[in-house]
Parts: sequence; structure tokens; C-alpha cells
Amino acid sequence: MGWLTPLLGRYRAPLLVLLAAAILLSPFLVSGRVFIPADIPQRWFPWRAYGSQGVKNLELFDVVAFFYPQDVFYGSRLKQGDLPLWNPHLFAGHPAIASGQSAFLYPPRMAAHFLLPAAQARATLLLLHLPLIGLGLCAWLRSRGFRSTPAALGALTLMLSTYITTWMEYEHVVLQTAWLPWMLWAIDRGVEGKGARWWCLLGVMGALVLSAGHLQYPVYLGFLAGAYGIFRCLSSKRPGPGLGGLLLAGAIAVLVALPVLLPFLQLLQNSARLGQTPRDLSPLLAPLWTYLVCLVCPDALGNPSLGFLLNRTPASLTFSEYAIYVGLIPLLLGLVALSSREGTLPRREVYFWGALALLALAISVGLPPFRQVLETFGPRLVPSRCLLLFSVSLAVLAAQGAELMLSREPRALQLAARLGLGVAVAWGAVVAVTAISIGFFEGTLLQRLQGLITPQNIRIPQMVVRGPAYYPLLMEALRSNYLYNPQFYLPVALGLALAWCGPALGRERLLPRRAGTLLLVLTAADLLLFGMRYNPVAPPAALLPWTPGLRWVDEQPGLFRVLPVNSGYYNTLTPFGFEVVGGYESFLPLRYYKLLTYGGDQGVRSPSPHALVESPMAAALNIRYALVRPRTALKTSRPWEPLRQGDLDVYENRAALERTYVVGLVQVCSSLDQVLAAVNDPHFDPASVAAVEAPPPFELRPEAAGSPTAVTEHTPDRVVVRAEMRAPGLLVLADAWYPGWRCLDAQGHELPIVPVNGVLRGVYLPQGGQTLEFTFAPPAFYLGAKVSVAVLALLSLAGLVNLLLQLGRSSKSWRRLSPPAE
Repeated sequence: MGWLTPLLGRYRAPLLVLLAAAILLSPFLVSGRVFIPADIPQRWFPWRAYGSQGVKNLELFDVVAFFYPQDVFYGSRLKQGDLPLWNPHLFAGHPAIASGQSAFLYPPRMAAHFLLPAAQARATLLLLHLPLIGLGLCAWLRSRGFRSTPAALGALTLMLSTYITTWMEYEHVVLQTAWLPWMLWAIDRGVEGKGARWWCLLGVMGALVLSAGHLQYPVYLGFLAGAYGIFRCLSSKRPGPGLGGLLLAGAIAVLVALPVLLPFLQLLQNSARLGQTPRDLSPLLAPLWTYLVCLVCPDALGNPSLGFLLNRTPASLTFSEYAIYVGLIPLLLGLVALSSREGTLPRREVYFWGALALLALAISVGLPPFRQVLETFGPRLVPSRCLLLFSVSLAVLAAQGAELMLSREPRALQLAARLGLGVAVAWGAVVAVTAISIGFFEGTLLQRLQGLITPQNIRIPQMVVRGPAYYPLLMEALRSNYLYNPQFYLPVALGLALAWCGPALGRERLLPRRAGTLLLVLTAADLLLFGMRYNPVAPPAALLPWTPGLRWVDEQPGLFRVLPVNSGYYNTLTPFGFEVVGGYESFLPLRYYKLLTYGGDQGVRSPSPHALVESPMAAALNIRYALVRPRTALKTSRPWEPLRQGDLDVYENRAALERTYVVGLVQVCSSLDQVLAAVNDPHFDPASVAAVEAPPPFELRPEAAGSPTAVTEHTPDRVVVRAEMRAPGLLVLADAWYPGWRCLDAQGHELPIVPVNGVLRGVYLPQGGQTLEFTFAPPAFYLGAKVSVAVLALLSLAGLVNLLLQLGRSSKSWRRLSPPAE
């Protein structure tokens, strides 16, 4: 085994990174549990009917209510050989390909969800991409001249930073950040003149980032890569070729990602959020002091997994939006790097990373002029999401600081010791005051904080009850977050460790190798303690299980939609195959948004469909059942009849129309608003008349109403309808109207699809039998796909030609060096 020691020494840094990632992901590696909070649905019916054991981390609501259901649908369609461009399970249909955060076209996601069930696919993607963050940054730092230990420290800092681990279960931040270190590596090779292939590779990686999920993060990551590339180009002797390479890479990234970008831009153009005016960002901005205190301890203002959390903003955004902690030791080492004049990186580059960190913090707190710039984008951007750039910058600076310490640079050792001791003393005082106040002066503490104990200030525990009855619950949460929380005491221990390490290194009482190991272990332990506690896990079988009520609805024949009322929140009914008229998506088509908000708040981001209970549109939308929480009467004057009681109370809409039907009369309106006013009139009868926005192409006959129709084939992207028209009329397909849907008759002639009743699809038909095929073929997607394939083909061809030329040159060189044959 003598060969093992040098091997471990040579690959020490990447092995440490892999070990840390394995520890964080050990629930999946060891027992197959996945990173999805299965306990959150226990708060909602129908699952709540079977008891609730409490929720470990309510901040991860979207993971189980939006992302996991979306992936169940996605994986099921991929396994059937279909790439789902349209999702029929939300809002009477929604363009899934245009979501902007579905990542349906990200190649690793496609492979994982094709091969594995949704829950295991999500965990596998984390298993592949989380180590890629650490290994990538470690490799890049090594290429910049850092030794093994500082490179490993920088890699651990980014990979385990709270911004990464708090977004881990959402998946997209991990998937997108995984490519950033390799992009920096490609930029360096391009600037060094290693060939255009590195700029092309950079562009392809940029396209992967764009296709890997939430489109806000590529903006920040692209800004970082672009700023770093420009800095490196301007620092080189010949900046021109490098700047040209950056432009080439950016063009390749956009062109290859067009199948993602073009459908999203089309949805954005047709969405409600585009038309919203710029707004005041104040509700989204946390004060600077909250970031500074959480740089020292991530739980300083609470931790949702411990049952206590203060609201940092009026908007009550989740904990992960403000996760700034990168580890106390990396933070202090970063400060050491900024104050020292020596080191592996040039001084100007150290300042570059420091300026980038300050810029990210300034944007997060909304300092001018950044606030004014962001406000022009309206409600679409959350400023604090650029904290990802802060984490990247601190990881690089931490590696620089560690390199200085382990090189025994006197100024660095002295400053590290002072910073460590200062933090230990200051935080020790905070710990003492907090412990004494909570442990011995509970009554006085509550009395002094009484005016601050409000739902606006305290996010968790939720104020289900007010006044004195709430105080015991609050005090227990405070004890859990502070008195019984090791993370709260860690800054003292970590500060003292750094304060001891500096002088010990300077006096040669501690070898650099052992000091480096100590820094790595303390940093990993600090960040792993937070990350493993924050992220709940569950066996896949526990995720959104079937209940008798759901099974009953599933057994009902025919095509129909359901309307969840105080049950089945967000998209949690998607895994069961139900088609609902509500749900959640970040961008909702304007027509459907206006229907759901008719007569209500036009500024709400996620409108509820509950008002449809009282609208004639419930019949037009093919809503057959309302799913109501048990023992809650459905208050309505419309013909809804109770059918079943249990974990869900089911009401049947006796007026519900079939998925397709025919009307012989139309009411022509001059605008969408006029259409919505007409269809929400209590006397509107969708079975006989339809509201349209343009006159019909020929005269309709009233006797066409009720003509026999049937859906003979129904998949997400294709619907086949058979109609026997008694007279000329309007066939209505009760699915959402959206650009990109086409209708062909049996002869292959395309028929125009018109918006009916504001949100549905309609086709005018003459008398006689008709077979119609509706297909979703969005031109934006197919145009983007053609361009993307063409660009990738050109890049592949160029790469092949370059390879052949290199082989030819190598062959000539070999022949020149070979001795002549005798």
C-alpha cells in the first residue's frame, strides 16, 4: 500500500472536496432518501386529514409544491418518448417550454428524468453537480498557481456556502453554478491565446447555464464571467483578441440556448408581469446590518429548521434569498487577502474580487444607483439573488488568504490572529447577553420585546394565536435557535482557533500542512453543520402519497378539470394526473391572469381560481369537481352539489360542459376586458353562446349548439377532436388559448384558432362531419431549435477540421523526426 500515500498526497484537494460533498449528500448515498420536504404537504388537505407531525423547514415550500410536481410530469412524458412542450395540468394548460425555470432542455436533466423516477433523478443531479462546483473551483485555483490546501479551502467555501446549500433542494442554483469555475478556466485559456476552441467551449457552457433553470441566475453568472473576462483581457498584452473571443462566446451561448430563450421571451411578452409598472423595491430589501451580522453566524436572525426566524423584509421572502454566510474562517481569510500586498493572485485581481463582493452586497441592500436600475425591471428581479456572486468572490479571496497564512507571511498571520480574537471576544459578548436574557430574564425579555412581537417581524413560529398564549411557543423557539444551537457558539471557537493558528505558524510551532488541515476541517464542519440541518430528507414513497379522496377523483370517467378550494395547493395535484384551473407559475399568460383576477386584485402575483366557483366560466372550463377541505361548506349560488366527504369534500358542478362542445351564437366584443365582463355575467350561458373578439367568417346557426363532439386522442401537445356539425357553428375546445397551437382538418388544411370566452380555443366549422387535430408547435421553439442545432453542427465541424489539421501536423513532425529507411 506504499503507492497509496503519494497518491493521496497528490490528489488531496479534490478528495477532500468529494468527501465533503459525500457527507452533505449522505442521506441519498446511504439510505436512498431524497432532498424533498415530504412533511410540508401534511399542512394541506387531503394529507392533513391523516395527521401532521410538524414541518422541519417551511421555507422549502416551493420544492414540494412546484418543482417536484413539475418533474413528475416531465419524467413521465420523457419515459413515453415525448418532450412535453405544453403542460395540461395547470391553468387549463400552460406552455411548459416557456416557463423560464423548467430546465426541460438541460441535457443532464433529460437523461436523469428519462432513466430514473423524479425524486431519485433530482437527487442524482445534485450528486453530479454539487461536487462539480467544488472540483471546478479547486482545479481553476490550482491552474492559477494556488497550492492544494488553499485551493481546497476556496472550493469548500463555495460548494458548502449557505447560498448554495439553502438553494440546494430547489436544484437550479447548484446546476447553474456548477459550470462557473470551468467557465473561468476556459476564459483563462482563451486569454492566454490557447486557441478559439476555448471561447467556443465557454459559449457552450454558457448555453448550459441558460438551459439549466431559473433565468435570473444566468444574468448574474454571465455578468461575473463577462467582468472577469474583460478584466483578464485588459490585463494581458493584447486585449483585442480576448475581447473578441468573449463576444464570440456570448453569441454562441445565446444562439445555442435559443430554444429556451425564445419561448420564454414570447411568454414574457404575453404575460401579466410584463405590463406591470416599475415598483418600489423597498419590500424586497433587507437592511445592511442583517447581512453583516449573518456574515458572522448564519443563525443570528433565526433558522427555519430550528423553529425561529425573523422577517428581514416586509415582503417576507424566504431565508435562502438572504443567505450570505460563507463560513467565518473563509470570511476572515478574505479580509486578510484584501489587506495584504503579496499573494498568488496579482494585487489588482484581489481588488477585482473584493470589488465584486462589495458590488453584490450593494445591489442586495439596494444602494443607489443600483436600486434605480433594478426598479426599471419592475417586479421580476430579486436584488439579493446576486449574493451568489458574493459567495464566489469570497471563495477566491479565502484561497488567497489561506495561501498567505500557510506561506507564513508576517502581516497576514498578525492580521488573522487579530481578526480571529476580535470576533471571538465580540461574539462571546453577544452569546453571553443572549444566553442570560433567554435563560434567566424571560419575563423581562418578553416585556421589552412586546411591541416587536408581531407577524410582520416574526416569520417563524407563525402566530396562529396572539398574546400570552403565543409566548411559550416563542420562548421555546428562541431556546432552540440560540441556547441549544451549536452554530450560535461556533464563531467564538472558530475565532479562537484562527487567533491561535496565526502565532503558532509564525513561531513555527505549527507546520503549514497541519495548519491547512485544521482550517479545512473547521471550515467544512462549520458549513456542513448548517447545510445538513437546513435540508430535510425523505424516502421517495413519502412524497405526496395517494389518499382515498384523490383515488376517488382519479377513478371518475372522462376528461374533466378540478378546482381545488383550500386544498391541493399550488401544483401538488399534478403527480396524480389531475388537470386543474389554478396552480403556480412565475409567468402566467395575460388572458388567463385577467380571468382569475377579474373583479379582484390585479397586482397579485399568484392569483387564486376560487372565484370561478361563482362564475359561468366554471362550466365553460370543463370544471366538474371542486375539492374542498373537510367540513367546509362551498358557499355558492351556482349548481354545485356535494358528492363525497372524507379527506376531501367533493362537490360536482352539474352545469359543467364537456371538454369540447359547439355553440351556434357568438357575442362579438371589442376588447378582452369586455369579453371577461360578458362571461362573468351570472346570466351568461356558455352552452349556447360564446364571447369572441372578432366577427365570425360566416353566418352561424343557433341549431349548431349541442352538436355531438368527442375527444378521440388527448396528450399534452396533441388533441384530436371529432365533431358532427348539425349546422355551421363554433367548436370550443376548453383548453387555454396560446400562440403556437395549430389546428388541421382531415385534409391537412390549417384552420384558424380564435380565442373564445377570453381564454379558450375555438374553431369555426361548416355543417358536416369534421376531424380536427390540435397540435402545439410553437414557432419560437422550433426556430430556436434549428438555430441551436446549426450552431452546434458548425462548432462540431470546426472542431473536427481542427483535429484533423493537428493530426496532419503531428504526422509530418513525426516523419521528419523518424530516421530514413535503409
